Amino acid sequence: MDESRKSQLLASRLTHSWEVRIEAAKKYNGELDAGNKLPGRLRQLWWRIRYGNDQGKLKERQSIWFQKARRMPSLTFSLNDTFGRQFWVSGMMVFKRIDESTLLTLPIGLFYVVLWSPRLARLMPEKLNRTDTEGVASSRSSSSPRRSTRHTEKVILDRLSDVVLEPP
Repeated sequence: MDESRKSQLLASRLTHSWEVRIEAAKKYNGELDAGNKLPGRLRQLWWRIRYGNDQGKLKERQSIWFQKARRMPSLTFSLNDTFGRQFWVSGMMVFKRIDESTLLTLPIGLFYVVLWSPRLARLMPEKLNRTDTEGVASSRSSSSPRRSTRHTEKVILDRLSDVVLEPP
């Protein structure tokens, strides 16, 4: 095994990186508490434009900013410091595997949705408002667009049920 891949070396790098991030966050939050860090000029200008000279609103926005501006140490960036590009590439590979498995299982899931939709529609006709038994042409004369959509859904489900549920 490559010497740079030993677990003791990687653990010590990760621990050091994490401690550096903790110290940087403490230092920034200390400067924030001391009043050395202020919102940027662009943000202050935006607050002036938005709230005018209302000092109460400006103080409120500034106090909210001070609460949200506090920093926390990031384990993600510590892992980046330790493993570098390999950390991000392995993350992309995980998403690639999820994508591939979704592509493989999507047709099966869609098959079961098509299979069960007509059965559920027959069990719950009041949900679909299935009182009309004419064809789609009667729904076009209806004044309510919601009604025509429901009627079209009914006709589609009926046609699907004939195809899916009828024995060959």
